[in-house]
Amino acid sequence: MMSFMQDDTLSAHVLTSGSITLTTAQVTQAIELAHQASTEVEQWQTYLNSLALLGLQEWLAKRSPEIKIESDFLQAEDLRGAAPELNQTGLSQAVSQIQIARSRLHLLITDCLADPLVGVPKLDAADRPDFYLLVEVLEELSEVRIQGYLPQAKFNLAQLEAQFALPQAADLSFLPIQAFADPAGLLLQLRAQLSAAPIQQSAQRPVQPPVQPPVQPPKVSLAPPNLINLRLWLQGRLDEVAESLSWHLLPPAALNLSGAMMGGADLLNAVLRELQGTQGIAIPTSARAAERDLELEEVRLKLYVLTWEPAPDQWSLLLILGAQSGALPVGLTLKVEANQELLSEQRLSDQPYLYNWLVGAPDEQFRVTVTAPTGAALTLTPFGFAPSKQPSE
Repeated sequence: MMSFMQDDTLSAHVLTSGSITLTTAQVTQAIELAHQASTEVEQWQTYLNSLALLGLQEWLAKRSPEIKIESDFLQAEDLRGAAPELNQTGLSQAVSQIQIARSRLHLLITDCLADPLVGVPKLDAADRPDFYLLVEVLEELSEVRIQGYLPQAKFNLAQLEAQFALPQAADLSFLPIQAFADPAGLLLQLRAQLSAAPIQQSAQRPVQPPVQPPVQPPKVSLAPPNLINLRLWLQGRLDEVAESLSWHLLPPAALNLSGAMMGGADLLNAVLRELQGTQGIAIPTSARAAERDLELEEVRLKLYVLTWEPAPDQWSLLLILGAQSGALPVGLTLKVEANQELLSEQRLSDQPYLYNWLVGAPDEQFRVTVTAPTGAALTLTPFGFAPSKQPSE
């Protein structure tokens, strides 16, 4: 049976501002839950995950008491003494999966931030969270520190980048600590979700019984299109939304993925050579691209968008923004958002173009905004990867 030690040297340790010190009772609860795991390895991981869960609960109580954790292992202020029935999920992994507001979180544990890498379990699609939360657990000090968070969309991109440069295992991916953002950003998003919930519920509640409107002739909808479906690009066609916005699908031969010099689409292929040669981004021959001319404050822009499927249940969005002629103005920015969350923002300094590479799940959409140095902005119709209909439909 795995043994667990408690350290009494905490008084000699200087706590950081983000540190949570657990009580002896809380540590004992974590030990009791861990003893229900079937192997010593699983017991130890369950113990660390339980400490992280209790620490997170204390951290939220101090900073945002209105935010509550939903977990099968928390009851009031205590950790449950008996674990619920588990299916294929191990006890340690089940403890690490929690719900807060409308978001699912997965706790990732490290025992030392001096280690530049953190292991992330490879999860089934149904178990993938909205956010990963990095928690440093110093179990000998009974101390927990909430260190950072990573949205799923950014995780997909970081995972793809890491697989070319970092060691990988059959059941683990390794990511750099630097990929995680300040957890204060997560608090803001969770608070926003809680604030939006009552408004949504109120809007859905009918004030009076619905009245059937009189039958009228059908009208042509003037609502703006809401999605450009990049999945169709891989089938060699544009959807009606992209066509209406003057996107032009490039033939496969226009993409120079061999690295050799060639004419046509000079900006696009120059960037592709750099990304593949110096950045290590692997672009398959199945990738398809489209281009569109834009204008922002009399600056004529050229936007290229590439897409491909890097892995099952994932799709890539590669954005390349340049000038149709001349140079881009210094200070021009290329911003990408998903679910009202800023994923990336690139600002032009002395480079001739801007680019951004993201990886999303099939149900995710990316909204792109180009902003001039003066503050004038152009927001494009979101890009998605929706299931496609047959051409005859």
